[in-house]
Amino acid sequence: MPLFNCFYTVGLPVQEYNLKIDDRIYLISEVRMALFPKTPGNISLGPARLMIPGNYFERPIELYTGPTTLQVKPLPPNAPAGFEGAVGQYQLEAWLSPQVAVVNQPATFSVAISGKGNIHAVPEPIWPNLTQWRAYDSPGKVTTGLPNGDVTGTRLFERVIVTDKVGDFSIPPTKFVYFDPEAGEYRSISSRSVSARIIPAPTPDPASPVLP
Repeated sequence: MPLFNCFYTVGLPVQEYNLKIDDRIYLISEVRMALFPKTPGNISLGPARLMIPGNYFERPIELYTGPTTLQVKPLPPNAPAGFEGAVGQYQLEAWLSPQVAVVNQPATFSVAISGKGNIHAVPEPIWPNLTQWRAYDSPGKVTTGLPNGDVTGTRLFERVIVTDKVGDFSIPPTKFVYFDPEAGEYRSISSRSVSARIIPAPTPDPASPVLP
């Protein structure tokens, strides 16, 4: 393959099929790579090379494709606040686990960004203001798929949150800003607000035996 220094790359499955030309049947193998440009402008891709080793009777053969030039358009100006470079089509979902937690005990606030695009490079969402909570970042995870040759997946962001207050709370919506190349415009999406109930810590049963 040529060098893809100006791209994020995602390998795609090889496609194989038969092609008939002039009463001969050929086996076609398409080696594919999804490219996500890092910079705008005209980017030249060098030739791909196939080396066929030789033997005692035949010399080795090297085959080359022609070079390719790709025109990468810049993003439109005046990007909205909160845009961090995400390009594609995405959805946003947020939830809390557990929804009923004990005071001063941790709960996990999760935000999932799903859709079509370079899901590995999706930036963090715009987190809501968690004024009633102490928040700690937690490692998320990425899952990807390739339906119909499109790079899709979900990137999960998580925060462990703790509060010392008892009652019913509502966590404001999480927001995410991206550029939709099919629509040619920036879009801002929001999750639903998340409800949480914090209950007091259970008191010990006075009738239970106490160990010294």
